[in-house]
Amino acid sequence: MCCKAAATDKAVFVVYNPAKHDFVVQMGGAVRSALEYELLLPADYTGDTVHSWIAFMSADEKEVSTSQYVGTVIVM
Repeated sequence: MCCKAAATDKAVFVVYNPAKHDFVVQMGGAVRSALEYELLLPADYTGDTVHSWIAFMSADEKEVSTSQYVGTVIVM
């Protein structure tokens, strides 16, 4: 069976800042079991509205989920 979720899966975050026409990608910054993660973005993103996506990859990086759109947030 393919693609079972595991506590050791690594999160992949993608953030797009339309005001800057720029992407930030963070691979493996947190494991699924952490349930939360503080993603550091460039200081010049402060106050901008960004779009975000999340995906997961297996601990051995052999399997990757499809990404899910998380929505927009204003960078603090």
